[in-house]
Amino acid sequence: MFGRDKKQTAVQQWTQERDAYAKLLHTAMTFRGTTANDLMLTAGEAVFYKVTGCSLIQDRKTAGHWEGRSSGVSIPVGSIGGRSVRYRVGTSRGHYVQGVSKPTAIDTGTVYITNKRAIFQGSRQTRECQFAKLIGFQHDDRAGSTTFSVSNRQTPTTVHYGPSLSAAFDFRLDLALAHYKGTLASLVRELRGDLANIDASRPPTATRPAPMSAATTAALPPVQSLAAWRQGPGGQAQNAVMSATRELALAQQNLAANSSVPAPRQRVMSAYRSLAEAVSAGLLAPPMPDTAAQALWSQMLLSLQRAVTYGQAGTNTRDANLLNRGTDAMNEANQYTLELAQCFRQLS
Repeated sequence: MFGRDKKQTAVQQWTQERDAYAKLLHTAMTFRGTTANDLMLTAGEAVFYKVTGCSLIQDRKTAGHWEGRSSGVSIPVGSIGGRSVRYRVGTSRGHYVQGVSKPTAIDTGTVYITNKRAIFQGSRQTRECQFAKLIGFQHDDRAGSTTFSVSNRQTPTTVHYGPSLSAAFDFRLDLALAHYKGTLASLVRELRGDLANIDASRPPTATRPAPMSAATTAALPPVQSLAAWRQGPGGQAQNAVMSATRELALAQQNLAANSSVPAPRQRVMSAYRSLAEAVSAGLLAPPMPDTAAQALWSQMLLSLQRAVTYGQAGTNTRDANLLNRGTDAMNEANQYTLELAQCFRQLS
């Protein structure tokens, strides 16, 4: 009984971790920011995160004080009203202790992260950290705070939002910076790699990951129609994925018939590279107008990404275990393809 409970706990932990990364990846692929009624945005600027009830932190020194005592000799210098008056002669051994710097909340308000800057808007102060002048930033996840250093301000700006929001704040800032710097594709690839590593560690008793729920696709930007999507970058990526998948299947058949010849193996590796490029384009394409179709499309692309990862490594090293993992991932992708085709038929 104890062993079964332990296995169930491992499956639950794996599922929770995978769901969390899948949501991050989906957000990175689809979220393009929102507008704000309480903040003046510049042209092309969008809000990627908003946190209320934050504190603006600044180091403040406590008051200093003297420590120690004096020593010496006292001598009489006269009397006043019959009372002896003495004067103390000697050196003081005391010293002055400087006050210590202590992080102190000097204001409370709202923090905004946009694709151009980070802003603290408080009741008494406003701080702006433009990405164009950003030198660096540092997260303190235990405390739940982030410190920004910008070239136009001598002292860094620290905002506190609490440890419960540390992970979300870190990710949203990375996402906003990726849009600002034009490195979104790199961030998506990194998240896809993390998700592939999690999938590779799937417990034997864990079921195949389910498609993303409607809740995770509710924030998709609107698209006029599925027909318009197919005529744009999304449809081009879909056609490229289907073409690369067929090319890979033919190359694998040729390799199976001529396994001892180098040329078929090179053709398989080339097909894998083409599929990887098509999948990357698909992950960055605008989302489909239907949330159910988009969820299946996203899951199909993720399965193909795993198939490429394992298939390339297995083909290159001739590792049967990696090849089997690649085959399993390809079978998952094929299943999602069938479900996606059924979804298209229902929409038409």
